[in-house]
Amino acid sequence: MSNPSGTYQSNKNNPSYIYVILSVSLVLFLLGFFGLFLLHAPKWIKVYKEQVNVMIEIKEGTSKEQILALTNSLEQEPYIKSESVRFVSKEEVAEDMKEELGAAENTLDVLNPFYDMIHFNMNASSMQNDSMQIIREKIKENDFVSDVFYQELLVDQINNNLRKIGFVALFLGFFFIIVAVVLIHNTIRLAMYSNRFVIKNMQLVGASWSFITKPYLTKGFFNGLWSGIISIILLLVLVLVINYQFPELRLDIWLEDIVGLILVMIGLIVLGILICFTSTYFVVNRYLRMRLDDLY
Repeated sequence: MSNPSGTYQSNKNNPSYIYVILSVSLVLFLLGFFGLFLLHAPKWIKVYKEQVNVMIEIKEGTSKEQILALTNSLEQEPYIKSESVRFVSKEEVAEDMKEELGAAENTLDVLNPFYDMIHFNMNASSMQNDSMQIIREKIKENDFVSDVFYQELLVDQINNNLRKIGFVALFLGFFFIIVAVVLIHNTIRLAMYSNRFVIKNMQLVGASWSFITKPYLTKGFFNGLWSGIISIILLLVLVLVINYQFPELRLDIWLEDIVGLILVMIGLIVLGILICFTSTYFVVNRYLRMRLDDLY
């Protein structure tokens, strides 16, 4: 008789544990995605900051030797991104403008109003407005340089938004952790609710607290382990899909940093086990401390 009863009880409680694993997996998945974002945000921002184009306008009549000398000196500057310095002739500028304005624009073939240009990108650490102004004035000391252009508004926006993002990310980080702990604890408490009489009956027949809690803690450990593994699989699938569909978001940075990715994976598994194990412990002990009448 004990066998059928045990089988019935096991089958009855399995859906609850599946629900726990899936629920915890989703919470850990959201937490892991946010963790990856925070971990790689500096690299992500660095990539976009180094895409800001700085353009040097060269005066008419400047010799190739002068242009080459300026190009070589810029390549040696520590504030300029490596291999980003490139010369663009006025003919190439005209061709680019013709493509933007349309093939019907033949005026540029007759009169080319553009100048030869030197383009380069800054290192992210030097992308501050004060630094950019100093570099600009230094480059303009060359007599054959007409002007230096860059998107000043974009630089200001990037630097101002960085501070705002930092505060928001810190707040969201604490918020996500608190929500994750509360949701997982409540999910486990609901799943354990159906076992409250089993726990109490074992206590009434003389079983020790450690004997009663051990199987539930073991189950909580494996629930957390499986939840962490499932959340990692979901996270990797999402990153791969987004990176394939929207390559401009540069989520490949997340996959290239193997160490950071492994740290997030380990963190999800440890967090899943820790929260499930701890919540199970408190829920089981709560039922052990309650009177039989209070269970109804």
